[in-house]
Amino acid sequence: MMKKVTDTILSINKRFENEFWLDFEVECIKNNVLVLRASRDFSYYHLMELKFLDVLYFQGPFSWGTSPNNGEFIRIFNENELLSVVDNYGIDRPFFMVEISMDNGAKIVVGATDIESDFDTVYYYQRENLGEGERIILKS
Repeated sequence: MMKKVTDTILSINKRFENEFWLDFEVECIKNNVLVLRASRDFSYYHLMELKFLDVLYFQGPFSWGTSPNNGEFIRIFNENELLSVVDNYGIDRPFFMVEISMDNGAKIVVGATDIESDFDTVYYYQRENLGEGERIILKS
């Protein structure tokens, strides 16, 4: 599990390391699945979907901005930090926790048992000649 989580978080930090800003929003929380989207302009598209499966903990607002070019903007809790959470909340199964930095210095915290990411550019309007890694979701 941890190799997949580590690889996913490293790929996200690498993918956006040259971005001056990136906005996030919670797309949905349903059946213990948390889906986040990231974009530079939510009016037209998003650049990433990040899905946390079997969510055990979530703390944060439903939309926020971050500056990925300031370094690692998503990090994985270390073992001591995880043990503190286990002690405080009594979680009794394997899980990981990540922290996402916000522009104002606050942190989003998510604890889950699995993670998935998708770097497709998803447009919110009809568009022709889509390239590889592009798709359309029409908002209603």
